[in-house]
This record gives sequence, structure tokens and C-alpha cells, in this order.
Amino acid sequence: MPYLDLAVLCEVAIIDQATNNLSVVNQIEQVNLPQFPSVLPRIMVVTTWQRESEVEESFTERINITGPSGKDLAKVEIPIRMERRRHRHLSAFANLMIEAPGDYTFDIAVRPDNASTWTTRRTIILDVQKIDEPGPDAP
Repeated sequence: MPYLDLAVLCEVAIIDQATNNLSVVNQIEQVNLPQFPSVLPRIMVVTTWQRESEVEESFTERINITGPSGKDLAKVEIPIRMERRRHRHLSAFANLMIEAPGDYTFDIAVRPDNASTWTTRRTIILDVQKIDEPGPDAP
């Protein structure tokens, strides 16, 4: 089973075509919003995986986003075939509905191709806070 080396939320992730290096831009841990419901225009989930052996592996990665009420907001399943020792995946979510302040969880799970059960490898918490809008007399 592959090892989840990195899992992060960010605004943008870039893979340099010349060097194959990954740049994570504006890591997101907290979002401050003036009103609810609101829409988060874009958020990315970056995962990097590493094989634990020299044998090629195939599995499915699942990212499930849950709101503070427990309601599932988005889910994606990505089949991955690890021909090389390392693999990275960038998942972009657009127009994510933010219903209320609280903790939004991004559960990252895997399921080997020959299995039926999912194993959670990491949970990332996005802290959503309500902020006051500046009044009409604010500078």
C-alpha cells in the first residue's frame, strides 16, 4: 500500500515542466468570510504518494469533503497506477458551497484495486470563520 507523503490544501499548485518540481502556492488552513452561505471559488488538494516496495501498485484515491453539519459537499475518486516510486496528484474543486462557519474536513482515503474497503490516510481540517464586514465609515 502506498505511503501518503504530503497532503495539503492550497490556492494553486504548479509543476515546473523543466525540473518537475512541485510548488504549492498559498497554503490554506483557514478561510475568513463575511457572510453565509458563501462560495469558495477554488481550492486545491495536493497529494504525493510513495511506494513502499519496488513493485508497481494500483489503487484508488478518494477525497471526500464534509461540512460542519456532517453533510458531504464533494467527493472524487481517482484511479492511480504507480509505475514509478513516487506519484503526485492535484485535485481542484471549484465553487465549493460554504454553508456556515466551522470545520470542513477533507478526508483522503485509499483502496487497493483488489480490495473493497477504504482506508483513511489523512484528514485535513479547513477552519472557516465568520468575520465582520467593515462598516460604511471604515477607511
